[in-house]
Amino acid sequence: MAGVKIVTDTGADLPRELLAKHSIAVVSLRVNFGQESYLDGKELSSAELYEKLVTCKETASTTQPNPQDFAKVYEELTADGSKIVSIHLSGGLSGTQQSATIAASMFPEGVIQVIDSRQASMGLGLLVLYAAELAERGAEQAEIVEAVKTMSSQVSTYFMVDTLEYLQRNGRIGKAQAVVGSLLQIKPVLTIDDGLVAAKEKVRGKTKAERRLLEIMREDMGDRKIWAALVHGNVPDEAERIAAKIRADFNCTRVVISLIGGTIGVHAGPGTIGFMAVPAPE
Repeated sequence: MAGVKIVTDTGADLPRELLAKHSIAVVSLRVNFGQESYLDGKELSSAELYEKLVTCKETASTTQPNPQDFAKVYEELTADGSKIVSIHLSGGLSGTQQSATIAASMFPEGVIQVIDSRQASMGLGLLVLYAAELAERGAEQAEIVEAVKTMSSQVSTYFMVDTLEYLQRNGRIGKAQAVVGSLLQIKPVLTIDDGLVAAKEKVRGKTKAERRLLEIMREDMGDRKIWAALVHGNVPDEAERIAAKIRADFNCTRVVISLIGGTIGVHAGPGTIGFMAVPAPE
C-alpha cells in the first residue's frame, strides 16, 4: 500500500521488535575486525560483537554503506508508489547520510527525503520511531520531515563509557590520556554536540558518573513529559537498574531499553551506558 515509509541505518540501535512493529527498513553499516568484515546486525550477532571486542587484538572499525545499498532498499520500498523519509547517523560521525543522499538522487525528485539526524544511537532511534508513528497515522512526507527536524534539535544524548580503551583505539583520545584516565578511574560523560561527539564532563568513579548522567539530563529536561531511551554495551542488568531510576525520577511517557549494536559499540566499547531523551511530542 502506497504511503510514506521510513528508512534508517544500524547506528540507530533500535530494538528488533520495534523495527518489526513499525516496518522500519534498516541499511547496515559494516563492522571490520582486521581483514574480516560483517554486516552489522545481520552477519554478526551482538554476543559475537562484544566477544570480539574483548578478544580481538586488532582495532575494530566501521564502514558506511555504499549508495547502491540504499538504492536497492529504496527501489523495493517505492515499487508500490510510496515515498520515503530516510533518517541517518550524524554526518559529522559517518558518511552514511551522504551515501543515502547519492542514492536518493537516482530517483525522481521528492520521492525520497534524506535527513541528517545530527544524532547517534537511540538519539537517532527516537527520531526514527517518531517518524514511523507519524507515517502510520497517515502524515504526509513533508509533515514528517518537518516534525523530525524539529525534534532533532530537542534531543539530549549522553554516554558514559566504562573504559577509555576503545576511544583511544579509534583515535578519539590519545594513548597517554587513556592511560592516565584509567589510572585515575576517570569516566568521561560524553554528549552529541552539533552532530559531533564531545566531552561534557570528566568524573572520577563509575557511581559518580552514573549520578551525573541522570543529573545532567534532569537539567536539560526538567519535569517535562519525555520519551527516554537507555542503551547499554552488553550490561543488561545494569541497564535495567538505571532504567528503573529513570522511570522513577523522570516524567516518562516512553522508555526504550536497547543493546548498543556494532556501529556504535566498536567506538564506545563494552559496559557503555547511554541516556537519550526528548520532550514527548503532543
